[in-house]
Amino acid sequence: MDELLQRSKTASLIIHADISYLRTDRAIGAFRSLIKALGHMDRIQDLWICFPMNVTAKVFAGLTGAGLTAPPAPLLQSFHLSAQNQFEVRKDIFAGVIPGLRKVHLEFCQVHWLSPIFNDALTELTLCHLTNRSENFHDLLLALCRLSSLRQLYLDTVLSDTAMANARNMRQMPVKATLPRLEKLTLVDSISRMASLLGHLEFPQSTIVRLECTCLDTEDPDVFQPFIRDRFGNHPSLPPSPVLYQPEFLRSLDIRHGERGWKVACGTSYTYGENTRLLEGEAYQDFQFQFPLQIEFMSMYGGGSALHGITAFFRTLPMAHLNMITLQGDNSRHNDQCLWTEVFKDAPELRVIRLEYSDANPLIRALQPRNRATFACTLTDIEFKEVHFNRADRKNRWRERSHDHCESGCLYCLHDALVSCAEVGNVIQRLCFDNCAGITKDYVTKVSELVGKVEWSTQMVECAVLCLSSHY
Repeated sequence: MDELLQRSKTASLIIHADISYLRTDRAIGAFRSLIKALGHMDRIQDLWICFPMNVTAKVFAGLTGAGLTAPPAPLLQSFHLSAQNQFEVRKDIFAGVIPGLRKVHLEFCQVHWLSPIFNDALTELTLCHLTNRSENFHDLLLALCRLSSLRQLYLDTVLSDTAMANARNMRQMPVKATLPRLEKLTLVDSISRMASLLGHLEFPQSTIVRLECTCLDTEDPDVFQPFIRDRFGNHPSLPPSPVLYQPEFLRSLDIRHGERGWKVACGTSYTYGENTRLLEGEAYQDFQFQFPLQIEFMSMYGGGSALHGITAFFRTLPMAHLNMITLQGDNSRHNDQCLWTEVFKDAPELRVIRLEYSDANPLIRALQPRNRATFACTLTDIEFKEVHFNRADRKNRWRERSHDHCESGCLYCLHDALVSCAEVGNVIQRLCFDNCAGITKDYVTKVSELVGKVEWSTQMVECAVLCLSSHY
């Protein structure tokens, strides 16, 4: 390290030190090198440190000058600190001389809310698992108020139960942090804490908002309703003709189930009607980034109530201009017909439904008109991906628990539902089977008489697509 520091002369330094995983004997050498590098704070540009508990005091001395004269950091642009102990980010850190600081990431630290790291030039701020989670909601908001240039904000468990109690008493002293340039906001916490924080933040309608909820059965997603209404509900009606991109309106709803729980994304979509295609990999990531609101429900609801926890959230969404729904998950978690017949019944502009790796039977039953009325009278496209279909006996086609319906889709039921829809004037224009087991050429030929176009790709022949139109 001595040789490197000497040869680098006055060049700016980038320090990336992760000694948290090293054995004690090896950590000592790495730690000594780190302390030497911190002695050149005046030319450090990027500082990334992750260290274990037993070196906290010495690193603190390197950043603050051992309590004497804190070394300034005039060239520092990014500061990442992850401590396994209560490292304190004090008011005198870097002697308050950090004019170029733009990115801050603090994890497992004590943060003084008057620290100079909260300055109006900051563009990215990440606070995770602070050991002094703000007991005074007011202090946190005042710190955020100073970040007028902030573009990305990530807050993970920064509020305490005491802060929530204080927030309920803040009606006499309302404080809102305005972040006029914010592009992306990520909050990780309980539903109730997130809702309180959202109620005290102001940011542009174009901001991408991601909420990772660690929710319990007792928490009600309805508390998000004021935020949802403000974000999607206070706008004039859309023109009657389809609009490809309207960032301020709820146009698409994406519901996916993974290992950590449910992921819900809603907002806008560039795709519409026949331009809609099933996206994979990086293409899907780009597609998902369009959604202004993304919510991840990380708690696992038990038994048959897997969807019930987020059904309440769906009911808070304005469905008036909803065009497309994507539902993905394992078959055991979607056996709830009310998701279609109750939650989405007030979606007068719903045109596209995608079903991926999921149970098609609840959707098929919902498509069957009741009293000559369907729940989606404007539906034009239905896409099934990786859905297993079988041919159930007609006399058992509507029995949910029968052996014939143990698979995730019944072809006879789908055919009957399409017939019934056509009888009431709701003709599906496009029906897509993407890698769906059980689909045969004969069935595609038969169902093509009921819809405008059928797209069929088999698992046996890669990328084989058969397009049939009713006039062929």
